[in-house]
Amino acid sequence: MPIWTSEAVDIDCPDLTHQLRKRLLHYRGINVAEDEILVTVGAQHALCIISTLFADDERPIAFEDPGYQEARHLFHLYRNRIAPVPVDGSGIDTRQLPVEYKLVYTTPGCQFPSMVNLSEDRRDELLRAAERADAFVIEDDYEVGLLGHEKPISALKARDQNDRVIYIGSLSKTLSPSIRMGFIVAHRDIIKAAKIVRSLTVRHPPSIVQETTALFLAHGYHDVHLNKLRETYSQRWHIMRTGIERHLPMFSRGQATGGTSFWIAGPDHFDARKFAQQLQKRGVLIEPGHIFFHEGTPKNTFRIGFPSVATAKIDDGLQIIGEEAQMNLI
Repeated sequence: MPIWTSEAVDIDCPDLTHQLRKRLLHYRGINVAEDEILVTVGAQHALCIISTLFADDERPIAFEDPGYQEARHLFHLYRNRIAPVPVDGSGIDTRQLPVEYKLVYTTPGCQFPSMVNLSEDRRDELLRAAERADAFVIEDDYEVGLLGHEKPISALKARDQNDRVIYIGSLSKTLSPSIRMGFIVAHRDIIKAAKIVRSLTVRHPPSIVQETTALFLAHGYHDVHLNKLRETYSQRWHIMRTGIERHLPMFSRGQATGGTSFWIAGPDHFDARKFAQQLQKRGVLIEPGHIFFHEGTPKNTFRIGFPSVATAKIDDGLQIIGEEAQMNLI
């Protein structure tokens, strides 16, 4: 109890950092020292710390378009300029990076919201481009390896030879979002500065949460839970794909083979916002795609997720979406 209830501003739980390095980072191909990892209160907190560290650099942040809207809003909150970079079937288009930038925010393992993987060629080019621009790459590894049928590609950080990648991970998708457990992996100088910022904001993540999470990992419970999750999510993914092909032939689906959601596009005149409102009245929730774009357009895309939907209800929900679509597209 003295350890669990202590205040350790400058020191993370040694057992937790050991387990993160051994069981999570090693799995992603990342090998780092103890002073190259920092525990945060979730991935969003990690982004807050990074935004603070680079706030004085007036160059923009290159950002996936479409991309994770909460990260974009957070960067704006810290008065960072955003330079949108288009995303296609191979991930962020490195050919369209701005001339100058300080950071690139990317989700290479499973692009949000399109769910595509960043291609091997673009991974290498992104690292080379960051080196040329004297910039850093924020790798948000928010959702990788959650589908049993998919073999995940090693993290971008795993091939980083020049310490240009700032890796962000969390246990929200696999364990629970309520424990707010995240971490940053970067060069020790960045971690040292990030620790100072953390101490001025939340002081440190609760010691008791760090210690109990370390025990959960050490005893292998997380590994067992993750295997069950991979099996369940893989089953739901295949049901979703089959259901979309059956009930939503009027829409186009991205070519992604992983991720816990599907990115859907309708005809140019289709308004996904109105469509979402109509579906909500029937008890079905989708996310209109315009919120993920820098300028809020186009408006003909939407996202459907399945982690919180019972397996037996997925096809019924897709059938309702198909019925509403038939009425909207006539």
